[in-house]
Order: sequence, then C-alpha cells, then structure tokens
Amino acid sequence: RTYRRRLAGVLAAVILCVTGVGVWHLPVTGIGLEVNPALELQVNLLDRVTALKGRNPDGEIVARQLKVKGLPYDEAMQRILICDQLKPYLEAGRPIAITVVGGSDTRARQMLSRVVCRAYAIVEEDNVVYFQTDRATVEAAGKAGLTVPQYRAWQTLLSRDPNATPEDIRQLELKEIEELIGFEKLESPCEN
Repeated sequence: RTYRRRLAGVLAAVILCVTGVGVWHLPVTGIGLEVNPALELQVNLLDRVTALKGRNPDGEIVARQLKVKGLPYDEAMQRILICDQLKPYLEAGRPIAITVVGGSDTRARQMLSRVVCRAYAIVEEDNVVYFQTDRATVEAAGKAGLTVPQYRAWQTLLSRDPNATPEDIRQLELKEIEELIGFEKLESPCEN
C-alpha cells in the first residue's frame, strides 16, 4: 500500500513536470513584425517568448543577435523595436506591420492591443499597421513568397483582376498595401 502511494506520488510529479515543460515550450501564438527585417515571436500560453525567428535574410540576422527568449511578449517586442538593427528603418519613417497569428480571438485581440501600444510608444501611429490572422494565411503567404500584408493585398487584387501576380504586389509600399486592403484600427489600444 505504501509502495502504491509513493508510486502514485512519483507519477503525479512526473506528469506535472512534463505538462509544465510542454506548456513552457509549446508556442500557441505568433506575433509577426515586418519592417524590412521580418520577424516572428513565438509565444506560449504563459505569454512568454519561446523563440524569435527571422522570416527573411535581414530578419534572420536580427533574430540571431537579439536575446528575448523567456521575456513577456510585449517587453520582447519593445526590445526589438528599439534595437540598433531596426533604428535605420524606423528613423527613415518606414511603416511597420504587426500581425498576431493564432490563439483565441479574445486573447489574440488583447495581445494585438498590447503590442500595438508598445509600438506606438516608439514610432508614429501613422506608421503602424496591424491585424489578426490564422496560421493557414501565414503559410500561404510564405508559399507565395509574400509577407502577410502583401498576401492579403494580392488576394484583394485577385478578386478584381484574376491575372494579378505576386510580382504586382512586391513592388508596393506598405502604405499602398494599406490603402488597397484597409487595415483595421483598434479603438484606443493603449487603454486596456
């Protein structure tokens, strides 16, 4: 009887450890940031960054140089936005696109609000575009060789002109893409 109790206690401890490790390392949400370096933060259920990945060659360089793993996602985003590697792009007034991928609708909206608020503290509000999307859209954009905003613009363009190609979109600036697809704006994102 004592042996069974000890075994049950050990098994319970193992299950808790494995579950805890899984929750910590399993990303459930992605936060994309596109300036020229394109980056993605992978975030777990505890709102901590599990990885920072580059989505283009410039993004891979930035991702290798920044250490944000384990930080709360909004703090990690702030560190990324103030890093030396992004300064030239932001000082030149380049627009940035923020995308929250996955997660529940309420959680994703809250994450989007917090990250947008961090971005507003660093760059002009007019230079920030943002939206929520799903993993399938991110994967389809990658297959087309486009960023998520470019992919959404291409899909809009395809509905008007079936002969539109990804090349037609790659040449557009983010502001032109915004005009084409009309990004949403959160009402007072920094008041949450």
